[in-house]
Amino acid sequence: MVGDDEQPSSGRVLDAETIRVTGSTTVSARSTVVHEVEAGYPPATLPTIFADGIVNAAPSVNAMRFYLFRTDPEQRGKAEYQNQVVAQVVMPLAGFVASYVFLEKAVKKFISDGTISQEMVTTFRQGQTEGS
Repeated sequence: MVGDDEQPSSGRVLDAETIRVTGSTTVSARSTVVHEVEAGYPPATLPTIFADGIVNAAPSVNAMRFYLFRTDPEQRGKAEYQNQVVAQVVMPLAGFVASYVFLEKAVKKFISDGTISQEMVTTFRQGQTEGS
């Protein structure tokens, strides 16, 4: 557990029932991957976007652009679904690569602690989706 006076180091995987992230904010989790942020950031009013995945990625000279999608049902109750873009993320190439490394470490940790299965990762690596 991170003590009251300690702050997690950037990108460190922490195993604790309660993890003190910043100030008086605590996060309860079996396993959490944390990047350190300054106290007071992000604000409580920060929007949350739910996404089922990433629909594509397009690099430019200095940046990576990718779109998040959500699979939504038809609004009149028909059993039809459609993928819809819900957000665009643009980040420097270095930030994109650093994010990849961060998520790669997180996936390994989550496999190790049983949050996700190796079979799920293998299925997606093979280009398949769950349930098909």
